[in-house]
Amino acid sequence: MGGTGGKLALPGVIDKAAATQPQIGESLFFYTVTIPGGPTGTQTGYKERFMLFAPSQQKPCPLLVVFHKFGVSELDAWVNTQFFQEAWARGWHIVAPLSASGVHFGSDPGLINTEAALEYMTANFNVRADRIYGVGFSMGGGMALSYAARHLDPTKPMFAAVVDHTGGISLNDTYSNEVGSQFIFDFWFGDGMPGSADPWEMTAASMFDFNSSTLVVDTTSDMARNLQHMPVKIFRVQDDPLGYLRVQSDVLATHLTGQGTQTKYEVIPGMTHAWSTLSDFTTINWLSKKTLTLPLSGRTLADRDASYFYFTVQQTLAGAFSPFDWDLDLPGNTLTVTDAANLTSLEVETVEAGLDPLSVLRVDMTTADGGAVEYVLRDWAVAPTTVTRDALPSVAFVHDAIGMTLTLQETDGGNHLWEITP
Repeated sequence: MGGTGGKLALPGVIDKAAATQPQIGESLFFYTVTIPGGPTGTQTGYKERFMLFAPSQQKPCPLLVVFHKFGVSELDAWVNTQFFQEAWARGWHIVAPLSASGVHFGSDPGLINTEAALEYMTANFNVRADRIYGVGFSMGGGMALSYAARHLDPTKPMFAAVVDHTGGISLNDTYSNEVGSQFIFDFWFGDGMPGSADPWEMTAASMFDFNSSTLVVDTTSDMARNLQHMPVKIFRVQDDPLGYLRVQSDVLATHLTGQGTQTKYEVIPGMTHAWSTLSDFTTINWLSKKTLTLPLSGRTLADRDASYFYFTVQQTLAGAFSPFDWDLDLPGNTLTVTDAANLTSLEVETVEAGLDPLSVLRVDMTTADGGAVEYVLRDWAVAPTTVTRDALPSVAFVHDAIGMTLTLQETDGGNHLWEITP
């Protein structure tokens, strides 16, 4: 990783050329950082540039992540918003990632490169893990929400709240409406040939698909369900010239509100599609009151093998969604998983989830597709004395003392209650 100096005229602050490592006692750190592409860099082959400001404070500080609009660079946040100044005034960290390309449209390289930028921030600066916020405009608004819904591993940067300014949140709908930009979608989500963009790949970079006539959301593609634990603010102007983005914002707000997400939807008079219609001060003030709280239940949708809250998913088939609903009854020391599909295994961070492996623990499981799922319970140092399945003794488990795991080898997708006694 390398850093190149940047000079910003922030009121009352001495401009400071950046070094790769911050110097203790400085009043301001401003960096333009480039992570190279390829095996030693982002893994995507696309280098990642990002701007950041870091206050010189020993205590942990919030981090604001600003996602740029279509067709520009990471400089968008500095040129067209006041977020850097607002972050400086509050003593916050701020980062503006390129996300691999000025026209990433939420593609995998954009998500992977953004993750690299945020991991750089948390590795090099004292960031409050429970106060990381995303804000984005247009393409960047969709990216902020997509990143939030697909990065739910508590050991890595997670967003506590997101502000979406007229974001593109349904790429199949955007593809239909942005004929002049279809070649970019064909590049990221197809083989570059006209019309080659894969609908599934675009769905897997969206909040959901919806019917453009009835505005009904396709619930099988509903990545927005992964946002039920966090506040979301959606903003647009009344007569934004990109009418399809107005519709996407309306559908998203209705859908989030209907599923119980803490949603604030603000529509103000106006007829321009620009950052300037959003108040930077009001936005960062709204975000400043939010703190990440991990849920005790959820309706989670996985689109790849990854960690989601307390669970690591291994899919049966790639290129498809894997839903599972879950609930943690901590007083009863019980995990319930229902309506699971397209899962081969579900690994559970037992202690982090608040469950106690030193007491009788119950796992109540059901699948929606009839498939058998292995449940791998971590933090299991000693083999259990008894294991029952539906109140009958079972030997269909494996204890790994070295890996400290207990694997329940379920054989079918029916409703079964496992009880493990230490």
